[in-house]
Amino acid sequence: MAARYPLFDILNVEFITTVAQNIGKDWKSFFIELGFEDVDLYHFEYDNKGLLNIVLAVLHVWKENPLIVDERRNSQCIKEIFDLIIDILRRHGCNNIADDLPSKFPGSDINQIIGHLSRYLINEQRSLVLRSLGISHEKILSAPKQGQSLKEETTTILNNWYKDQTCKYWKCQELFTVFRNRGELSSIKNITDKFIISEYEGNEGHQRSLETYRSSSLNISDETHGSRVKANVQVNTAFSSPFKHKDNSRNLLVEESLDVQDSGSERKKSKHGDDIDDTNIEVNSLLTVSTEQKVNPKRCADETIDVQDSASDNKKSKHVEDSEKEEPTPKTYGGLRKYQEELAKNALLGKNTIICAVTNAGKTIVAFHIIDEHIKRNPNAKVVFLARTNPLLDQQYKKACDILKRLQRDNDIKKFLVGQESTDESTRQQFDNGRLFFMTPQLLMNKMKLEEKFPVPINTFSMLVLDECHHVHGKTPYNDIMATYRKAQNDAQDMKLPQIVGLTASPGTNKAKDETSAKEHLMKVMTNMDAIHLSTVRKHKENLEEYTTEAEQVVLQMKVRKRNPIQDKLESSISHVERQFQLEKVQTFLAVSMQVIHDVKQSLLNIPIQKLEQTYIQWITETRLKVENVLNKDEYVPRLMLTYLRHLEIYAECLEMNSLLDTQAVVDLITSRSSEESIQSQNANTIEERDILKYLEDVRKFMCSLDPEQVECNPDVQEIIHWLQREYEKQGDNSRFFIFVKTRATARALAKRLEHLKNLNCQYFTGSQVGIEDGGLTKHKQLEVLNKFKSGVHKCLVATAVASEGIDIPECNMMIRYRFTANEITSCQMRGRIRTAGGKEVIIGSEKENLRETINVERMVLMKRAVDAVIAMNEHEIREKIDKGKQLLFQSEEVERKKALESSKNKVVEQFKVTCRKCSKDIVKGQNLRILKGSLHVVFDNSIFGRIKREPIKHIVTEDIKLTDKVIGDCGHEWGHLNVYNECELVVLAQKSIKVFNVAKQVSVNVKKWKDVPYKIDTVDDDDILAFKASQLPTAE
Repeated sequence: MAARYPLFDILNVEFITTVAQNIGKDWKSFFIELGFEDVDLYHFEYDNKGLLNIVLAVLHVWKENPLIVDERRNSQCIKEIFDLIIDILRRHGCNNIADDLPSKFPGSDINQIIGHLSRYLINEQRSLVLRSLGISHEKILSAPKQGQSLKEETTTILNNWYKDQTCKYWKCQELFTVFRNRGELSSIKNITDKFIISEYEGNEGHQRSLETYRSSSLNISDETHGSRVKANVQVNTAFSSPFKHKDNSRNLLVEESLDVQDSGSERKKSKHGDDIDDTNIEVNSLLTVSTEQKVNPKRCADETIDVQDSASDNKKSKHVEDSEKEEPTPKTYGGLRKYQEELAKNALLGKNTIICAVTNAGKTIVAFHIIDEHIKRNPNAKVVFLARTNPLLDQQYKKACDILKRLQRDNDIKKFLVGQESTDESTRQQFDNGRLFFMTPQLLMNKMKLEEKFPVPINTFSMLVLDECHHVHGKTPYNDIMATYRKAQNDAQDMKLPQIVGLTASPGTNKAKDETSAKEHLMKVMTNMDAIHLSTVRKHKENLEEYTTEAEQVVLQMKVRKRNPIQDKLESSISHVERQFQLEKVQTFLAVSMQVIHDVKQSLLNIPIQKLEQTYIQWITETRLKVENVLNKDEYVPRLMLTYLRHLEIYAECLEMNSLLDTQAVVDLITSRSSEESIQSQNANTIEERDILKYLEDVRKFMCSLDPEQVECNPDVQEIIHWLQREYEKQGDNSRFFIFVKTRATARALAKRLEHLKNLNCQYFTGSQVGIEDGGLTKHKQLEVLNKFKSGVHKCLVATAVASEGIDIPECNMMIRYRFTANEITSCQMRGRIRTAGGKEVIIGSEKENLRETINVERMVLMKRAVDAVIAMNEHEIREKIDKGKQLLFQSEEVERKKALESSKNKVVEQFKVTCRKCSKDIVKGQNLRILKGSLHVVFDNSIFGRIKREPIKHIVTEDIKLTDKVIGDCGHEWGHLNVYNECELVVLAQKSIKVFNVAKQVSVNVKKWKDVPYKIDTVDDDDILAFKASQLPTAE
């Protein structure tokens, strides 16, 4: 458990509530002595119900009031701060520095202390100490000025930190002064006993005046010795007319803290005639609150006060007055916090808005509150909550069912998951019978397509909520939905379109290098969403900080093995294969004077030197595409070159796996790939093909013959194990660890490597776009793994980026990023998986990868500045820019739509065929290819079933189509999948597995997507499917 330090809890909700409970019934005179006017206090009395709520409201205003500076004790370090510095230095092994401070600076001169720390704190010690002082990484980055040395930077950072601590300290002393003046010494003792802070010794023994506090405000802007002098606020003036102490006043106020809640219950009982225990509802809801609304149990009493206050405020609104006519339904999220109310404000006014707040701030709770209010106000409201992945969608749906009880009770919450069994209800019926719908953006886009039998128009809905809305750009389903919105907006200007609400932790910067570029990107995201409002926490930042945590970040550079026989063998194997391109047979083919062959030759002349870099894999991919274009130019050589490229890919993958994991992982990978290659090369009929296959088998045998005990373990894997074991010792069964890696293969292999850590029961978590055999997980399995992680069956998940976004894991207390290069958005989201106090973020990477993380932090600072700059703009200026940008965007989209239409019309009737991408084996003639449901390319030729093998996979159902098997051609390569539609089996070809060949012109046609095929392909409807199904049936003799 993280240590609790002085001043860390001062002025938070718990502290303010403790103070409120110690202020007597004569509260007005207390606050008058703090500098309030009588008339102000009457306003607080009018606006709040109950004595405790009134006092709390005044205290929250007082907290923001300025201090005046007393220069007489300008350099003495406050004892609590001095003790804090010493303790943290010792915790991080800086004992020499800690011992020096009391001896060298017995007067506790803060200037000398900061100078000493700045001189001797370097490298990792510096980072750890600053973090433990509560200084965020972003503050560390943003504080220094250009051209400062490391020592000067540290001095600037510590100066700023010291100002914050002294401000807290003297605000607290301001309260103690009033309590002492009133003779209420027990109140001071109550506070000092509960919080690690003592009364300033200058207060004791005499009564004091607060007039000097009220004469001017604290002005801390210059980062110089003089400004630090001003930050040491003191009060010395004697006060001569003490107030009479009233013994029972504090007790009355404490008792009233209970009466506030009880009276709320009485009010509801009399109004509705139902015996509802509001106190139990509110407290239980806070203790069992949804994951984004996690509450420290010790704060529950304080939170209940806030809830009651919020409830009082809400009852004044017209909307809530109307809604009280309905049967009351307790909100299990217990009301919004102050900062959440601030985030919800624009959306509750019906405005399109982007809600931007840090991960863990409870944006989903805010969204559900907005949805709830929207549906209450609009009898015909229909809201769609969009999330990009099934696991995220499922968890948000379950959370909505827990929170929005009234909608759940009325069966008004519906979920559409990709892959769920279809129902007899039509889409329109499903939308008619619900109020709140959860689906992926692609699924909604599919339902809105005009090609559908019953397309759903966008004005069916009154609100769209876009989770992770920073994806509203480019060719994404989110942006497709917004393009549909823009088209409707232009085509029918009187159409009532849905309100748009976006949620994001970071809108990103699109690789911006300066604030202007970052602002332009932000304005583009706002334009794409037609949102002129950004909702961020401005007023209630301290309230936000109470409920969010910042993980300690540890950055480690990857280590290199001293001896690495596997790497040596793989690098020599790559060199061996690359030399095969110099064979006379290959060179003779490359000498042919044709542009497409010349392209291949040029590619082979520019082989990257670094085999572990991503550029090498890219080179293999690009060269393969060029070779595929010349498959028809020779019967053997292009196929041979494709074989070489496959083998290079195998060795490159094994080389990367070796850099990431241990021997066994490499052996498993090369064994698997060698087996696949043997199947694919079963028709190999040249000496060269057989030789290269034998060479691969020899490499595999070499790997298997190595004794893992004699090969040095991967030091980075040992580092990961060390961190896991260390944190498990601290956290025990509460441990929840995430490890992020780049590829599915690495995730699966690392999870297997960590199997010996029995207490953790590691499991991998990957996407569902590929089959289990390729390291993917089905959507059902994803949900199962997440549920087991939450319950503690699995305490460690090794995941790809699919788990970085939005997935709700409240207990996660350590995240390790292992050789994973992320942009600023992904980095922010991965860090957001850590949701417990004292959490850790461990980054293990190369020097280049770790440098990228520094750039990410810089871009996050740019993003925050861009947000500030946009918020500073007036609404008219923002609207003008967005309207102009939106019009340009619509015009661009119209051009694209016309091009697509023309392309569809201009597709020519041409004699073509579809062949295997890897070996050019014929699959189907163009005349026997059909398009089903706008996108599925199916083979309408029964002979296909005699030329394929089926490999069963877990059945997936999408709407009314069931995917049952993987299809392997008689050449040994994958061709696509077997689908069942209307009880008819169909072979659906995968674009990644095929090539299109123009028979008439004898040329290959490069297409990245099926829609790019320039030839006319007939579509099929249900009647055609029935006829094809009938042709599959055996005929009577």
